[in-house]
Amino acid sequence: PAGPLDEILDRFAAAGVHSDRLFAETWCRDTVRLRPVGRRYLESKLRERGVAAELAAVVVHEIVTDEDQHRHCRAAARKWWRRQRGAADLRALSRGERYLLGRGFPAALAGTVIRETVPDAEEAT
Repeated sequence: PAGPLDEILDRFAAAGVHSDRLFAETWCRDTVRLRPVGRRYLESKLRERGVAAELAAVVVHEIVTDEDQHRHCRAAARKWWRRQRGAADLRALSRGERYLLGRGFPAALAGTVIRETVPDAEEAT
């Protein structure tokens, strides 16, 4: 049964004040402004918030370009390396790659970027 709240939401939607698309666009822009995350992360979180998968995918690809995703991945990798202690061995590279995967970056990009951003000996001290 439709109640007063449904009527209000319908009026907001008709006026363009309330829409899943507007919410998704705003949420994506705010999220990527605050933290470096990949498209997969954004799409997943939008779906958790009730946005249809198709709409989430469209909005995320409009907001986050390939260049943006690469830049965000590099920023996340540099942040991860700054917090690490010890050598950049195979184990550290694997942990760093998993960190980036958890932030929604594609596996190929995560693997490449974590290796490209390994700090040299001078930066680590």
